[in-house]
Amino acid sequence: KAGGTSLHSAFNHINSFPNTTLARHKFFTPSRKPGTAINENRIYSLAQESLRHATKYPSSEFAPQEHVVFAAVRDPVERFISSIGQAMGANGSGHNGIAPVLKEECIKSTSRETLTCLAKYVRDHGFWIELHFTPQVIDISFTTLGTDVPIAMFSFKELTTILDNFGRPKAHGRDGSTDNYRTSPVLRNMTVADYDEESLQIVCQIYEMDVRMQRSLGMEVPRCDPFVPKKFNVQN
Repeated sequence: KAGGTSLHSAFNHINSFPNTTLARHKFFTPSRKPGTAINENRIYSLAQESLRHATKYPSSEFAPQEHVVFAAVRDPVERFISSIGQAMGANGSGHNGIAPVLKEECIKSTSRETLTCLAKYVRDHGFWIELHFTPQVIDISFTTLGTDVPIAMFSFKELTTILDNFGRPKAHGRDGSTDNYRTSPVLRNMTVADYDEESLQIVCQIYEMDVRMQRSLGMEVPRCDPFVPKKFNVQN
């Protein structure tokens, strides 16, 4: 999920070499207008067939059509800020339908006030209001059609290493702080330093499933430790 634009660039680079084939499954990329039932079924079947060949890293070499499914996951506290920029009409998301509502409701005089407003809005209205707010656990499950397949999980911090293995170490997708990328200065200037205790607690609790998934993989999310306990008190 994280680093998608850079990864697309890397895959396109690989596809330029002889004897390579790039197949992009569109099932998990919803458009504003629903497709025909025939086309949706065809794409669903294509994705299902591809997932039948998903495997762990082989000890010697891949069999025909075998491949590894992998995901780059990001600290949900950092990712929420990126999600805000996209959901509020940044490049590539200008026609998502919800951006004008979010701007009207939550663009404030400071980045901190804007961040707190968005955290409360997503909490109160649900993360389903915009694709970029969806927890990464659900993203991964949806992308794999809920199929029990092995998935290699990497931290977003290792994105450069991932791209290097694709021969594109300098591939760069989006920078939300650049001029004319996000629609307001309070969005371009927003960082994790703009969280206060209230907004941080809200975001950590919205994305509790992501926090727990990443902890289970050895990826700590320390900012959420005060709000998502590592141990449960079991009472009889």
